[in-house]
Amino acid sequence: MRYANLLLVLALTPSLVAQIQIIRGSSPAPQPAAEAEQPAETGETEEAEAEAPRDPRERRRESVVYNSDGQRRAGGVTEQRSVNGDVRSLVQRVRSINGREVPYLTESERVVSSSDSLKVSERVLQRYDATGRGTGQGMERIEERKLPGGGTETTTTVYEADLNGRMQVSERRVIRMTESNGETRTTSTTQTAGMNGRFQTIIEEESIERRDGDDSGTIETTTKTRQGDGGLRVSSREETVMRMENGAAVTETQTFERSPATDSLELARRTVGRLEERPNGSSSETVETYGFGAGAGFNVNATRMALQSVSNSEVTVNADGTVRERITFKERSAVNSREFTEETLTQKVSRPTADGESVQTDIYEKSINGRMTATQSVIEKIER
Repeated sequence: MRYANLLLVLALTPSLVAQIQIIRGSSPAPQPAAEAEQPAETGETEEAEAEAPRDPRERRRESVVYNSDGQRRAGGVTEQRSVNGDVRSLVQRVRSINGREVPYLTESERVVSSSDSLKVSERVLQRYDATGRGTGQGMERIEERKLPGGGTETTTTVYEADLNGRMQVSERRVIRMTESNGETRTTSTTQTAGMNGRFQTIIEEESIERRDGDDSGTIETTTKTRQGDGGLRVSSREETVMRMENGAAVTETQTFERSPATDSLELARRTVGRLEERPNGSSSETVETYGFGAGAGFNVNATRMALQSVSNSEVTVNADGTVRERITFKERSAVNSREFTEETLTQKVSRPTADGESVQTDIYEKSINGRMTATQSVIEKIER
Protein backbone atom coordinates (compact mmCIF):
# COMPACT_ATOMS: atom_id res chain seq x y z
CA MET A 1 0.00 0.00 0.00
CA ARG A 2 1.19 3.52 -0.67
CA TYR A 3 0.38 4.24 2.98
CA ALA A 4 3.69 2.58 3.86
CA ASN A 5 5.55 5.23 1.88
CA LEU A 6 4.43 8.11 4.04
CA LEU A 7 7.14 9.83 6.05
CA LEU A 8 7.75 9.13 9.72
CA VAL A 9 8.34 12.02 12.10
CA LEU A 10 10.90 10.96 14.68
CA ALA A 11 11.49 12.96 17.85
CA LEU A 12 14.88 14.59 18.43
CA THR A 13 16.61 14.98 21.80
CA PRO A 14 14.37 15.60 24.87
CA SER A 15 14.99 19.36 25.07
CA LEU A 16 13.87 19.80 21.46
CA VAL A 17 11.06 17.29 21.31
CA ALA A 18 8.32 19.88 21.74
CA GLN A 19 9.74 22.13 19.04
CA ILE A 20 11.75 20.20 16.47
CA GLN A 21 11.00 16.88 14.81
CA ILE A 22 12.96 14.92 12.22
CA ILE A 23 11.61 13.67 8.93
CA ARG A 24 13.57 10.68 7.67
CA GLY A 25 13.43 8.42 4.64
CA SER A 26 10.30 6.56 3.49
CA SER A 27 9.09 5.08 6.72
CA PRO A 28 5.50 4.56 7.91
CA ALA A 29 3.09 7.44 8.26
CA PRO A 30 3.44 10.00 11.06
CA GLN A 31 1.51 9.08 14.17
CA PRO A 32 -0.03 11.62 16.57
CA ALA A 33 2.27 12.13 19.53
CA ALA A 34 0.89 11.45 22.97
CA GLU A 35 0.85 14.48 25.26
CA ALA A 36 3.62 14.21 27.84
CA GLU A 37 2.62 14.20 31.49
CA GLN A 38 3.97 17.10 33.53
CA PRO A 39 6.07 16.13 36.58
CA ALA A 40 4.63 17.03 39.95
CA GLU A 41 6.12 20.02 41.70
CA THR A 42 8.48 18.90 44.46
CA GLY A 43 10.09 22.18 45.42
CA GLU A 44 13.53 20.79 44.58
CA THR A 45 15.85 22.70 42.31
CA GLU A 46 16.80 19.62 40.30
CA GLU A 47 14.69 18.79 37.26
CA ALA A 48 12.46 15.75 37.75
CA GLU A 49 13.17 12.93 35.37
CA ALA A 50 10.30 12.02 33.08
CA GLU A 51 8.72 8.72 34.06
CA ALA A 52 9.03 6.05 31.38
CA PRO A 53 5.69 5.32 29.69
CA ARG A 54 4.02 2.18 30.97
CA ASP A 55 3.61 -0.58 28.41
CA PRO A 56 0.03 -1.66 27.66
CA ARG A 57 -0.97 -4.87 29.46
CA GLU A 58 -2.50 -6.16 26.26
CA ARG A 59 -2.77 -4.92 22.70
CA ARG A 60 -5.00 -6.59 20.09
CA ARG A 61 -4.83 -5.61 16.42
CA GLU A 62 -6.79 -6.94 13.47
CA SER A 63 -6.06 -6.06 9.86
CA VAL A 64 -8.90 -6.43 7.36
CA VAL A 65 -8.32 -6.30 3.58
CA TYR A 66 -11.18 -5.58 1.15
CA ASN A 67 -11.75 -6.44 -2.51
CA SER A 68 -12.62 -3.79 -5.06
CA ASP A 69 -16.32 -4.49 -4.40
CA GLY A 70 -15.87 -3.84 -0.67
CA GLN A 71 -16.00 -7.50 0.38
CA ARG A 72 -13.49 -8.78 2.92
CA ARG A 73 -10.90 -11.14 1.47
CA ALA A 74 -8.46 -13.60 3.02
CA GLY A 75 -5.13 -12.17 4.08
CA GLY A 76 -6.01 -10.09 7.10
CA VAL A 77 -3.62 -10.28 10.08
CA THR A 78 -4.62 -10.52 13.73
CA GLU A 79 -1.99 -9.47 16.26
CA GLN A 80 -2.02 -9.78 20.03
CA ARG A 81 0.65 -8.35 22.33
CA SER A 82 0.66 -8.82 26.09
CA VAL A 83 2.89 -8.09 29.07
CA ASN A 84 3.03 -10.32 32.14
CA GLY A 85 5.72 -9.20 34.56
CA ASP A 86 9.05 -9.33 32.72
CA VAL A 87 7.65 -11.45 29.88
CA ARG A 88 6.36 -9.89 26.65
CA SER A 89 4.44 -12.02 24.16
CA LEU A 90 3.36 -11.54 20.56
CA VAL A 91 1.04 -13.78 18.53
CA GLN A 92 0.28 -13.05 14.88
CA ARG A 93 -2.40 -14.99 13.00
CA VAL A 94 -3.46 -14.85 9.37
CA ARG A 95 -6.66 -15.91 7.70
CA SER A 96 -5.97 -18.82 5.37
CA ILE A 97 -7.60 -19.37 1.99
CA ASN A 98 -10.32 -21.48 3.61
CA GLY A 99 -11.16 -18.69 6.06
CA ARG A 100 -9.56 -20.24 9.17
CA GLU A 101 -7.16 -18.29 11.37
CA VAL A 102 -3.78 -20.00 11.61
CA PRO A 103 -0.62 -18.87 13.45
CA TYR A 104 1.89 -16.89 11.40
CA LEU A 105 4.43 -15.84 14.02
CA THR A 106 4.78 -16.16 17.78
CA GLU A 107 7.32 -14.29 19.84
CA SER A 108 8.19 -14.35 23.52
CA GLU A 109 10.67 -12.05 25.24
CA ARG A 110 11.87 -12.33 28.81
CA VAL A 111 14.48 -10.62 30.98
CA VAL A 112 17.29 -13.05 31.79
CA SER A 113 19.21 -10.78 34.15
CA SER A 114 19.24 -7.13 35.12
CA SER A 115 21.61 -4.86 37.05
CA ASP A 116 22.41 -1.16 37.20
CA SER A 117 24.84 -1.46 34.28
CA LEU A 118 23.61 -4.43 32.22
CA LYS A 119 20.23 -5.83 31.20
CA VAL A 120 20.05 -9.09 29.24
CA SER A 121 16.89 -10.26 27.46
CA GLU A 122 16.08 -13.16 25.17
CA ARG A 123 13.47 -13.18 22.42
CA VAL A 124 12.31 -16.50 20.92
CA LEU A 125 10.52 -16.52 17.55
CA GLN A 126 8.52 -19.33 15.97
CA ARG A 127 7.50 -19.08 12.31
CA TYR A 128 4.70 -21.01 10.56
CA ASP A 129 3.71 -21.84 7.00
CA ALA A 130 0.37 -21.06 5.34
CA THR A 131 -1.27 -24.07 7.00
CA GLY A 132 -0.14 -23.13 10.53
CA ARG A 133 2.64 -25.72 10.80
CA GLY A 134 5.92 -24.62 12.38
CA THR A 135 8.70 -23.99 9.85
CA GLY A 136 11.60 -22.79 11.93
CA GLN A 137 12.73 -21.04 15.08
CA GLY A 138 14.89 -18.05 15.75
CA MET A 139 16.24 -16.38 18.84
CA GLU A 140 17.64 -12.96 19.69
CA ARG A 141 19.80 -12.13 22.70
CA ILE A 142 19.69 -8.43 23.59
CA GLU A 143 22.34 -6.93 25.89
CA GLU A 144 21.78 -3.33 26.98
CA ARG A 145 24.81 -1.73 28.68
CA LYS A 146 25.30 1.63 30.33
CA LEU A 147 28.67 3.02 29.29
CA PRO A 148 31.12 4.66 31.70
CA GLY A 149 30.64 8.41 31.58
CA GLY A 150 27.17 8.13 30.07
CA GLY A 151 25.67 6.64 26.96
CA THR A 152 24.34 3.20 26.10
CA GLU A 153 25.31 0.25 23.95
CA THR A 154 22.80 -2.34 22.75
CA THR A 155 24.03 -5.59 21.21
CA THR A 156 21.51 -7.89 19.52
CA THR A 157 22.76 -11.34 18.50
CA VAL A 158 20.48 -13.23 16.11
CA TYR A 159 20.35 -17.04 16.03
CA GLU A 160 18.61 -19.25 13.45
CA ALA A 161 17.89 -22.96 13.70
CA ASP A 162 19.82 -25.15 11.23
CA LEU A 163 18.50 -28.33 9.57
CA ASN A 164 19.23 -30.26 12.75
CA GLY A 165 17.37 -27.81 14.93
CA ARG A 166 20.52 -26.39 16.52
CA MET A 167 20.73 -22.62 17.01
CA GLN A 168 23.51 -21.00 14.98
CA VAL A 169 24.58 -17.34 15.09
CA SER A 170 23.54 -15.55 11.89
CA GLU A 171 23.75 -11.84 12.61
CA ARG A 172 24.83 -9.29 15.18
CA ARG A 173 23.69 -5.66 15.50
CA VAL A 174 25.40 -3.12 17.76
CA ILE A 175 23.98 0.34 18.49
CA ARG A 176 26.12 2.70 20.55
CA MET A 177 24.89 6.12 21.70
CA THR A 178 26.92 8.79 23.52
CA GLU A 179 26.24 12.44 24.39
CA SER A 180 28.80 15.19 24.88
CA ASN A 181 28.69 19.00 24.74
CA GLY A 182 25.23 19.16 23.17
CA GLU A 183 26.11 16.51 20.57
CA THR A 184 24.56 13.05 20.34
CA ARG A 185 26.53 10.47 18.38
CA THR A 186 24.92 7.16 17.42
CA THR A 187 26.72 4.36 15.60
CA SER A 188 24.95 1.28 14.26
CA THR A 189 26.82 -1.76 12.95
CA THR A 190 25.28 -4.82 11.30
CA GLN A 191 27.45 -7.94 11.01
CA THR A 192 26.79 -11.36 9.52
CA ALA A 193 28.45 -14.63 10.46
CA GLY A 194 30.59 -16.21 7.75
CA MET A 195 31.20 -19.89 7.06
CA ASN A 196 34.15 -19.86 9.46
CA GLY A 197 32.04 -18.37 12.23
CA ARG A 198 33.76 -14.99 12.08
CA PHE A 199 31.67 -11.83 11.86
CA GLN A 200 31.99 -9.47 8.94
CA THR A 201 30.48 -5.99 8.87
CA ILE A 202 28.03 -5.39 6.03
CA ILE A 203 26.49 -2.06 7.08
CA GLU A 204 27.83 0.71 9.28
CA GLU A 205 25.89 3.89 10.03
CA GLU A 206 26.92 6.92 12.05
CA SER A 207 24.55 9.72 13.01
CA ILE A 208 25.54 12.99 14.71
CA GLU A 209 22.84 15.24 16.17
CA ARG A 210 23.81 18.78 17.17
CA ARG A 211 21.71 21.33 19.00
CA ASP A 212 22.42 24.81 17.69
CA GLY A 213 20.00 26.44 20.12
CA ASP A 214 16.69 25.92 21.89
CA ASP A 215 14.82 25.82 18.59
CA SER A 216 17.29 24.57 15.97
CA GLY A 217 19.49 21.58 15.26
CA THR A 218 21.21 19.50 12.63
CA ILE A 219 21.69 15.80 11.93
CA GLU A 220 24.33 14.25 9.71
CA THR A 221 24.05 10.54 8.90
CA THR A 222 26.60 8.56 6.92
CA THR A 223 26.03 4.97 5.76
CA LYS A 224 28.78 2.61 4.67
CA THR A 225 28.16 -0.75 2.99
CA ARG A 226 30.39 -3.74 2.35
CA GLN A 227 32.01 -3.95 -1.08
CA GLY A 228 33.14 -6.93 -3.14
CA ASP A 229 36.71 -6.61 -1.84
CA GLY A 230 35.49 -6.87 1.75
CA GLY A 231 36.02 -3.21 2.60
CA LEU A 232 33.44 -0.61 3.64
CA ARG A 233 32.58 2.34 1.45
CA VAL A 234 30.28 5.33 1.92
CA SER A 235 27.09 4.60 -0.01
CA SER A 236 24.84 7.44 1.17
CA ARG A 237 24.75 10.53 3.36
CA GLU A 238 21.87 12.52 4.82
CA GLU A 239 22.03 16.11 6.02
CA THR A 240 19.07 17.40 8.03
CA VAL A 241 18.50 20.96 9.21
CA MET A 242 15.72 21.78 11.70
CA ARG A 243 14.46 25.17 12.80
CA MET A 244 11.41 26.98 14.12
CA GLU A 245 9.83 29.35 11.61
CA ASN A 246 6.77 31.47 12.49
CA GLY A 247 5.70 28.99 15.15
CA ALA A 248 6.14 25.92 12.92
CA ALA A 249 8.83 23.23 13.02
CA VAL A 250 10.52 23.12 9.62
CA THR A 251 12.74 20.20 8.62
CA GLU A 252 14.81 20.00 5.46
CA THR A 253 16.70 16.81 4.55
CA GLN A 254 19.08 16.31 1.64
CA THR A 255 19.98 12.74 0.70
CA PHE A 256 23.15 12.00 -1.26
CA GLU A 257 23.66 8.58 -2.89
CA ARG A 258 26.53 7.11 -4.85
CA SER A 259 25.88 7.46 -8.57
CA PRO A 260 26.64 4.40 -10.77
CA ALA A 261 27.54 6.77 -13.61
CA THR A 262 30.09 8.96 -11.80
CA ASP A 263 30.92 6.73 -8.79
CA SER A 264 30.55 9.77 -6.52
CA LEU A 265 27.98 10.95 -3.97
CA GLU A 266 25.36 13.09 -5.66
CA LEU A 267 22.18 14.74 -4.45
CA ALA A 268 19.33 12.26 -4.96
CA ARG A 269 16.40 13.59 -2.89
CA ARG A 270 15.31 16.60 -0.90
CA THR A 271 12.53 16.42 1.68
CA VAL A 272 10.84 19.44 3.26
CA GLY A 273 8.42 19.15 6.15
CA ARG A 274 6.46 21.77 8.05
CA LEU A 275 4.65 20.91 11.30
CA GLU A 276 2.35 23.28 13.17
CA GLU A 277 1.20 22.20 16.64
CA ARG A 278 -1.60 23.85 18.60
CA PRO A 279 -2.04 24.12 22.40
CA ASN A 280 -4.97 21.68 22.43
CA GLY A 281 -2.86 18.90 20.86
CA SER A 282 -4.11 19.26 17.29
CA SER A 283 -1.61 19.76 14.47
CA SER A 284 -1.13 20.22 10.72
CA GLU A 285 1.77 18.80 8.75
CA THR A 286 2.89 18.87 5.14
CA VAL A 287 5.79 16.80 3.77
CA GLU A 288 7.09 17.27 0.23
CA THR A 289 9.77 15.14 -1.42
CA TYR A 290 11.72 16.31 -4.47
CA GLY A 291 13.87 14.20 -6.79
CA PHE A 292 14.78 13.41 -10.38
CA GLY A 293 12.06 10.83 -11.02
CA ALA A 294 10.33 7.72 -9.69
CA GLY A 295 10.81 4.10 -10.73
CA ALA A 296 10.51 3.54 -14.49
CA GLY A 297 9.76 7.24 -14.89
CA PHE A 298 13.25 8.29 -13.73
CA ASN A 299 14.63 10.93 -16.08
CA VAL A 300 18.39 10.43 -16.47
CA ASN A 301 18.60 13.71 -18.37
CA ALA A 302 16.89 15.80 -15.70
CA THR A 303 19.00 18.68 -14.41
CA ARG A 304 16.49 20.01 -11.89
CA MET A 305 14.59 18.29 -9.13
CA ALA A 306 10.81 17.99 -9.41
CA LEU A 307 8.14 17.29 -6.81
CA GLN A 308 7.84 13.50 -6.33
CA SER A 309 5.37 13.08 -3.45
CA VAL A 310 3.20 15.09 -1.09
CA SER A 311 1.58 14.05 2.18
CA ASN A 312 -0.73 16.20 4.31
CA SER A 313 -1.76 15.32 7.84
CA GLU A 314 -4.41 17.02 9.95
CA VAL A 315 -4.85 15.98 13.59
CA THR A 316 -7.78 17.20 15.69
CA VAL A 317 -8.40 16.55 19.39
CA ASN A 318 -11.93 16.59 20.79
CA ALA A 319 -12.94 17.51 24.33
CA ASP A 320 -13.80 13.86 25.11
CA GLY A 321 -10.22 12.77 24.32
CA THR A 322 -10.96 11.44 20.82
CA VAL A 323 -8.08 12.06 18.40
CA ARG A 324 -8.78 12.11 14.66
CA GLU A 325 -6.07 12.08 12.02
CA ARG A 326 -6.60 12.55 8.29
CA ILE A 327 -3.69 11.86 5.93
CA THR A 328 -3.65 12.32 2.17
CA PHE A 329 -0.78 11.12 0.01
CA LYS A 330 0.11 11.16 -3.66
CA GLU A 331 3.30 10.46 -5.60
CA ARG A 332 4.63 10.77 -9.10
CA SER A 333 3.73 7.84 -11.32
CA ALA A 334 6.45 5.29 -11.99
CA VAL A 335 4.91 4.66 -15.42
CA ASN A 336 4.48 8.25 -16.59
CA SER A 337 6.75 10.74 -14.83
CA ARG A 338 4.53 13.63 -15.96
CA GLU A 339 1.59 12.43 -13.91
CA PHE A 340 0.84 11.75 -10.25
CA THR A 341 -0.93 8.69 -8.88
CA GLU A 342 -4.45 8.95 -7.52
CA GLU A 343 -4.48 10.39 -4.02
CA THR A 344 -4.87 7.93 -1.14
CA LEU A 345 -6.66 8.78 2.08
CA THR A 346 -5.95 7.41 5.55
CA GLN A 347 -8.26 8.18 8.47
CA LYS A 348 -7.32 7.24 12.01
CA VAL A 349 -9.59 7.63 15.04
CA SER A 350 -8.34 7.02 18.61
CA ARG A 351 -10.95 6.86 21.38
CA PRO A 352 -10.31 6.47 25.12
CA THR A 353 -12.05 3.54 26.79
CA ALA A 354 -12.63 2.55 30.40
CA ASP A 355 -9.51 0.34 30.45
CA GLY A 356 -7.36 1.87 27.71
CA GLU A 357 -7.90 2.97 24.14
CA SER A 358 -9.42 1.86 20.85
CA VAL A 359 -7.87 2.84 17.51
CA GLN A 360 -9.28 2.31 14.03
CA THR A 361 -7.33 3.15 10.87
CA ASP A 362 -9.07 3.05 7.49
CA ILE A 363 -7.18 3.30 4.21
CA TYR A 364 -9.02 4.47 1.08
CA GLU A 365 -8.04 4.45 -2.59
CA LYS A 366 -9.91 5.65 -5.65
CA SER A 367 -11.72 2.81 -7.41
CA ILE A 368 -12.24 2.46 -11.16
CA ASN A 369 -15.60 4.24 -10.82
CA GLY A 370 -13.84 7.27 -9.32
CA ARG A 371 -15.10 6.85 -5.76
CA MET A 372 -12.88 6.61 -2.67
CA THR A 373 -13.25 3.04 -1.42
CA ALA A 374 -11.83 1.42 1.72
CA THR A 375 -9.09 -1.10 0.84
CA GLN A 376 -7.85 -1.88 4.33
CA SER A 377 -8.85 -1.37 7.97
CA VAL A 378 -6.78 -1.87 11.11
CA ILE A 379 -8.68 -2.15 14.41
CA GLU A 380 -6.66 -1.99 17.60
CA LYS A 381 -7.76 -2.34 21.24
CA ILE A 382 -5.30 -1.37 23.98
CA GLU A 383 -5.72 -2.39 27.63
CA ARG A 384 -3.53 -0.68 30.23
